[in-house]
Amino acid sequence: MPDLSLGTWIVIVVGWIVVNQQNNARETRKELRARLDVVQAWTFELVELAIGYHTDEPKSPDKYSNKYQERRIKSRIDRVTRAVSALGRSTLGKRLYRPTHEAFYFRQAVTLHNFETAEYKPQAPDSELVENIAMTAQSLVETLEEAYSERYHLAWLRRLRLWCRSTLK
Repeated sequence: MPDLSLGTWIVIVVGWIVVNQQNNARETRKELRARLDVVQAWTFELVELAIGYHTDEPKSPDKYSNKYQERRIKSRIDRVTRAVSALGRSTLGKRLYRPTHEAFYFRQAVTLHNFETAEYKPQAPDSELVENIAMTAQSLVETLEEAYSERYHLAWLRRLRLWCRSTLK
């Protein structure tokens, strides 16, 4: 058995700790990326449901004909806003976290006008209401991506700049 000095053991232990921390950080980043992807898929699914609801003629003359679609949309929008809030409480929320505001605007775009009313009117596919739903959904997705990039990509770049400055001095 080779004779390993105390310094060698310290290097081995410190190396293991560093590698373990980096692996944990990578796994956390991958899990967060997967959660973001799911929220984005839910958001675009909700956009399709909402646009279908707002542009379709009522299926029957009964005033409750859209109740099923309204319940589906409300439950899906609750799921999206809860997931966005949960992401804010996770590692994405370390700084200013705007996606919760964007989720609020998205909810408003879907449910504020022509939703759960007795005077339901089908909208044209190019109406302002339909365009607003699509734009706020895209804004929500972009702010989630921006928060992710600021948390992981820009932090890495800042650390690299600091390291370069400290070594070049």
